Amino acid sequence: MLPIILSALCALLWASTGIFVKLLHELDVAMILFARFALASALVLIVSRFLTIKRDVLGDRMRLITALLMVFYYVSATYAFYLAPVAVAALMVATAPLFTLIIRLIKKESIYRHEIIGFGMAFIGLVVFLGQSSLPSADLFNTLTGASLGLLAALLRALYSSVLWSYQQRGHPISTQQSNRDILLLGTLLLIPFAIRTPSVWLIFDPLSAWWPNLLGLLGLAWLATYIPNILNSMA
Repeated sequence: MLPIILSALCALLWASTGIFVKLLHELDVAMILFARFALASALVLIVSRFLTIKRDVLGDRMRLITALLMVFYYVSATYAFYLAPVAVAALMVATAPLFTLIIRLIKKESIYRHEIIGFGMAFIGLVVFLGQSSLPSADLFNTLTGASLGLLAALLRALYSSVLWSYQQRGHPISTQQSNRDILLLGTLLLIPFAIRTPSVWLIFDPLSAWWPNLLGLLGLAWLATYIPNILNSMA
């Protein structure tokens, strides 16, 4: 029962990405992504000063691969919410259990009830939404692009979860805090070149602009939609 609760809470917080992204103004995606990783990294570094982070069995190569999977997950998911309606992007990202089921079937592993329930809920929600909505043709391309990126994000998250689960099954649980730190710091470093070339990078600090709603939105995106669900996903 606990994995189901953790998975549901994790999905809810990840879905809040769309709310925070739509609240931001005059910031392009590169700046949003950089701030998301940088602010979450600041929190993880503060927390790590009060916690003892034990090194797990992941080698450097696998640690880099798993961190990259989640970095590209966040990039894909953020673009999905930026381009598509929140409901469409959220439902596409929530199809991660479908890819998890496929991976388990390929590897001939056991399938768990909460994975089937999660995919079923996302699929039903998507069918209901598409059946009751009509999109202007001008928005169709952005919606389809965002939906495709949402599916890509779901696949990346499923691959990451599959790696964590395989180590767990072998009796080598992955350090939640260390994994979180690797993901966030790597994402921050990779996005620095894109952020500094972005004109909107200085709008957060411009006293003449409405900077504080953007700052609050970015803090929510970094902490509530990134840092906390990262930990919950590893625990689930």
